[in-house]
Amino acid sequence: MGIHVIIPARYDSARFPGKLLADLGGKPVLQWTYEAALQWSAADSVWVAAADERIAAAVRNFGGKVFLSREKHESGTERCAEAAVALGLTEDIIVNLQGDEPFVRSRQMQDLVQALSKEADLSSLCCPLLDYADLVDPNCVKVVMSRSGRALYFSRAPIPHQRDADHRQHHLPKGCCYKHIGLYAFRAGVLPQLAALQPTLLEGMEKLEQLRWLQHGFRIQMAEAEEDTIGIDTEEDLAKARALLYA
Repeated sequence: MGIHVIIPARYDSARFPGKLLADLGGKPVLQWTYEAALQWSAADSVWVAAADERIAAAVRNFGGKVFLSREKHESGTERCAEAAVALGLTEDIIVNLQGDEPFVRSRQMQDLVQALSKEADLSSLCCPLLDYADLVDPNCVKVVMSRSGRALYFSRAPIPHQRDADHRQHHLPKGCCYKHIGLYAFRAGVLPQLAALQPTLLEGMEKLEQLRWLQHGFRIQMAEAEEDTIGIDTEEDLAKARALLYA
């Protein structure tokens, strides 16, 4: 059984169209992510599942492996599933890496795969939340877990709610709240099953596809990352990435 990284990539983005092809230190953001995945020695292959020819051409230009998927998909997971089936990777572990994660580390992907116990269908990452501003930010997805690290619920709302907390301190005790980091590792054969699931009410309310998986009974094991990732969702994020690169 091999381990393969698939990076779902589309040009259009609601908050920052074309962000994956934006320049970061002389290379597209997507190229940084692809090359970071190549640094992970456990990966047998790294693919970009491109939504259109603009993305595919950019990947070919920097020498990457690309699969041109159907343009219309509801999520990156569905795009990954199409690529995995077409490439004959359904008997392998698939890591779904977002294309806007140029600073992803091999250790984080390794932690993902190690969290895939026999009792879990897929795994994901989280990190402690210590800032109250992040807790109440709907763009920061929170996760609550069982004592064994199994995901119980994800939300854009501040969970868990601290009824007696003094929020004027704007600081959270460690181990209380966790931010979800949207990287996933899927057991062999699970990815096509997830892509075929019907949408659920909670997913529609929160706009979080992982709630569909939970409501259909799939088991998500969380691994705590040593540090957060630095994703690029806005032009402001790109500016921060450039500053970090040249620091």
